[in-house]
Amino acid sequence: MAEYAVRDAMPIALPISGPDLTILECTIDPSPSTEHFQGDRRMIAPPPKCSWVTVHCHYRVYRREGQDAPSPEVLFPGAKIQRKS
Repeated sequence: MAEYAVRDAMPIALPISGPDLTILECTIDPSPSTEHFQGDRRMIAPPPKCSWVTVHCHYRVYRREGQDAPSPEVLFPGAKIQRKS
């Protein structure tokens, strides 16, 4: 789970599936007011008067030879990460 503190209605950048990452499921609470894709990111705009956005995301990372798999903190920049126990 990734929790974002919303500041000045700034958009939130979420990862999208690509050669090294498969997003299996992604839920966003509350639902974004708008979203668009920019490069390798899904950009969401929080609804008005929203102070927190919570993202539950199940994904699979495919590690390339000689590289470490990216951490959740890299995939969800700016979020407070809550790992499943």
